[in-house]
Amino acid sequence: TMQAMTRIGRMTPAGEITEFALAEKAGPSDITVGPDGNIWFTETYAGMIGRITPDGQLAEYPVGEKKSSPKGIAAGPDGNLYFTDLGTNRVGRITTSGEVKTFAVGGGYRQLQGIVAGPDGNMWFTETHGNNVSRLKVDRVDSEAKR
Repeated sequence: TMQAMTRIGRMTPAGEITEFALAEKAGPSDITVGPDGNIWFTETYAGMIGRITPDGQLAEYPVGEKKSSPKGIAAGPDGNLYFTDLGTNRVGRITTSGEVKTFAVGGGYRQLQGIVAGPDGNMWFTETHGNNVSRLKVDRVDSEAKR
């Protein structure tokens, strides 16, 4: 990701580079390969999750909250992607078809950052200001996030 230039770059094994332009001030941040084989990334400043297919087709999905600033993103064990939201104290789930649902993480401003799928089948994420590592129980994803 090229945050300041609002672009996503792709490099082949031979070193050929292709750049994909995003909306002005999108602020792409973290990036991952999704369970569908596409590249997924957060647009921290635009409040969106982006997807680029292997043939270069770009799609962007609004997170939906007014102050959203998605940061970390990772593929989950259930075939969806999960992301953290710096601006709203929420963890979100996005399906490979672009449906978004978010889950509140309790108490005060926590500044959620990185997220990863754990070996226990849950999503684990960091809370920079909360000084915690927390988990979202994927099998109970319709519940609020639990520490």
